[in-house]
Amino acid sequence: MAEIGLGYLQDPSKGIGLQKGKALDCDDDPLLSALGGKDTEQTKSAPKEKESKAREKSRQEEKDKARRERKLKEIAAKRTSGGSGSGDSQKKIVGLVLLGMLCAGGFTVVMQIVNFLKSGFVDYNIDDVDQMKEIFHSGEPWLVYCVDDRTERAAIPSQLKLAAKELSGEVNMGILHCERPQETNNMTISEQWGLTDRKAPVFLVVNFDRPRQLSNRDYASPDQIARWTRNFVEPTIVGKINPERFETECIQQPNCMILGHKTTELDKTFKKQIKDLMPEARGLRVITIDTSYWQLKLDESITNTRPKGQKKGVASVMCISKRAPQDSEESDKVYVAGFLKGDPEDIVDLRAFMQECRAPTHEYGLVDVDEVPTLARKQKKVKPSPPPPPAKQQADKPAAQGAFLDKARDELHGEWDNLVKDLDSLFEEE
Repeated sequence: MAEIGLGYLQDPSKGIGLQKGKALDCDDDPLLSALGGKDTEQTKSAPKEKESKAREKSRQEEKDKARRERKLKEIAAKRTSGGSGSGDSQKKIVGLVLLGMLCAGGFTVVMQIVNFLKSGFVDYNIDDVDQMKEIFHSGEPWLVYCVDDRTERAAIPSQLKLAAKELSGEVNMGILHCERPQETNNMTISEQWGLTDRKAPVFLVVNFDRPRQLSNRDYASPDQIARWTRNFVEPTIVGKINPERFETECIQQPNCMILGHKTTELDKTFKKQIKDLMPEARGLRVITIDTSYWQLKLDESITNTRPKGQKKGVASVMCISKRAPQDSEESDKVYVAGFLKGDPEDIVDLRAFMQECRAPTHEYGLVDVDEVPTLARKQKKVKPSPPPPPAKQQADKPAAQGAFLDKARDELHGEWDNLVKDLDSLFEEE
């Protein structure tokens, strides 16, 4: 990417100089005035005329500001793509545009654009609810650089800029002031998300997970930053689900797709197919459940969506998703759910179902849910006890037992009498 040179503007022969501690006057050069400086005619007009036209001038400056931003982006895009024209002249033009915006009071916008052109990172406002929702609650991967009052105006660390170039197109990149209290909750970003390591002020947000902070060791080089980021950005399928994890990994998530299988592990080919489609449906939590051991207790409205005649050995695919806030006004049901009606092994059906589960449109058969699904261990089937013997056999049994006992008692008494006789005869002989 081309560097923006302001050397032309510092040439004394041109009559323009940037001096430390002095305000920049854009009235002295007609070219700067055309790019957004002060209007020479307006500066010479009477104070009363200025006051009467202040409101109109403010609106015009906003329009000029937007125009200059578009112009700057167009010039930067042409330069990046190898546009025609000499490099020096393009640098002069970009420098003049930036200087014109500085004259109009657009310092913050200029710094944001320069920051983006240099590193790929964009400044975001911690008090903008929509921007914070996009970063923390969209499911998309965001690599965020934290600044404080000391580092806010400092250059982005070199290893982070180089890592950003390598990760370009893979993750979104932003800059947040993490040590300033937010208006919404009066907490800093660091306090809200438990970011404690000031030596590595970078964190990653992806798939609705809590922000994960980069370690000081991984912050040491661009390669380590890129490797660490790719490791966590890669889509993962959550396994080893029990009732507690089912609650946290599925029910408490905005949307969840359940892969049920009656084998020890999910089929590897099918699992790879799911993982290949997951980047297209960021934010969709995917879990696996061994249905030979665990049982999903489902509402009748969900079981009615289960397809008939499904192939044996093929995983069942089910979605449960929270309604969007605007949809909740139409129904008091919090969740919608349903089974994949097509072929789970058909990539077209699978992709369409994953997109529907991520952002329900009610065009794929998902239904309102009265009761949230729960997970429990399957109960073992107990074998029935053998039937009792007929009544006649039960009546004969006590009589047979009595006769056996009488016979045994008689035999025992007979042996005892013989023993006594033998002892008596022994004593007589002595």
